[in-house]
Amino acid sequence: MEIRLADLDAEVAADVGRIKAVCIDVDGTLTDGLVYFTASGEEMMAFNRRDGMAMKRFIDRGGKLAVITRSTAPCIEHRMKQLGLEYYFSGVVNKVEAAEKFLEGFGLTFENCAYIGDDLNDVEILKRVRVVFSVNDAAREVKEIATIVLSKEGGRGAVREALNLIHEAGAP
Repeated sequence: MEIRLADLDAEVAADVGRIKAVCIDVDGTLTDGLVYFTASGEEMMAFNRRDGMAMKRFIDRGGKLAVITRSTAPCIEHRMKQLGLEYYFSGVVNKVEAAEKFLEGFGLTFENCAYIGDDLNDVEILKRVRVVFSVNDAAREVKEIATIVLSKEGGRGAVREALNLIHEAGAP
């Protein structure tokens, strides 16, 4: 069952309501973490359309959203263009630096930011943001840092669940 704002501790709910920006990982968060290859070696991944709809709605309501990934897979770039996502950072080794630049462009800090992630390469940025959302099937180390462990797995609506909580708390 999807987590609702009423399920959260009052302090955590208040923190969620302060969110103005969200940064999202791709592999294992927007996708299920599996990579498929065609006979010619082209990478393919599955993205959840409901996550995409929630991302668009968050932006339309005034939220700032960035996707930050180490991957450079063309299928990810194609999906981000399909969504019309303005802030997509690929090939990123240091997610903290990428997020800082993104936030500074809006006069925001990590205090205004949530991150949705799943794996060890997310840990450094998770230690900086106000609210950490972990997909349900995240690495143990990520779940231990998480403010909220979502009920959904990566690629299965976890991003929508997190963005719905932010909206329910009165943020974009």
